Amino acid sequence: MYSLRKALQISLLVVFIFCFFTLTAQAKYGGGSRTAEDPYLIKTAEQMNAIGVNLADWDKYFKLIEDIDLSNFTGTTFNIISQWVEWGSLNNQPFAGVFDGNGKTISNFSYNSTNEDGIGIFAYVKGRIQNLQLVNPKIVGDGWNVGSLAGYFEEGRVVNCYVRNADISGGVYVGGLVGTSDGLISSCSTNGRVFGDLFVGGLMGLLGDSLVTNCYSTAAVAGNQNVGGLVGTTDNEYSTINDSYAIGAVSGNIYVGGLTGLLSRGATAKCYSAGKVSGVQYAGGLIGYIRVLATVWNCFWDVEASGQPTIGWKASHNNCV
Repeated sequence: MYSLRKALQISLLVVFIFCFFTLTAQAKYGGGSRTAEDPYLIKTAEQMNAIGVNLADWDKYFKLIEDIDLSNFTGTTFNIISQWVEWGSLNNQPFAGVFDGNGKTISNFSYNSTNEDGIGIFAYVKGRIQNLQLVNPKIVGDGWNVGSLAGYFEEGRVVNCYVRNADISGGVYVGGLVGTSDGLISSCSTNGRVFGDLFVGGLMGLLGDSLVTNCYSTAAVAGNQNVGGLVGTTDNEYSTINDSYAIGAVSGNIYVGGLTGLLSRGATAKCYSAGKVSGVQYAGGLIGYIRVLATVWNCFWDVEASGQPTIGWKASHNNCV
């Protein structure tokens, strides 16, 4: 009888331990089980910060269910989600999952670092981010690929994401939303201030093999070269800006435009700009400089607001158009 009772007690203990650890595992973050049908739930700043140290979760599904405030994370204390080292590095580790902002807000994200590339809430994205609003993001940096949401967006989708009152500074490929994009960006917008050296834009610094559609920026943008109210530079034959606009002030030295600083390749269609444009060389109301492999159609700019009498400069004539 004693042995039977003892065995029963041990069995109950084993069941309790199993259930305890099972429930603990299921309660990771704010709940959920990482799938599309049952995503991990994020409802606190601490849970948001925890994603950045859990590399195994960077291809999972997440859903924000509360507005969160990241103001307690200053300097470099926020764990940026994913890892960007440099172009072509085997140590690059993307976020390849889905982050659904669910219409909620992340406020007061800040990061202050020098000699660091890939800065944003996400460093490197090959997944989908949607339905998210960022309020008061502040980045102080001097590296490459800097944006309030993501540093480098290689592929996937960024949809319905909004940045309010941004204060973003970086070195090369700097944008109010993302630094560099090679994916689809749709129905997104930015305002605030964006500053950098090369390839600087209100929405993004560099547009590669990417479509930007139904987006706008009211951010003030300043830089040295390739500076645009929406996009700093396009550099791919499939770079496309469609149904978008910029109305923030833009200033720089070379290749400065109300919408795009340098349209190197690709197409811009059904867009406009209406911000003050100030540049030293190759400045235009809409586009600073249009190379021969790029096309522009059904676009316009506000002559009075921009202070620029022409749309921009075109390479085939080396003259204004």
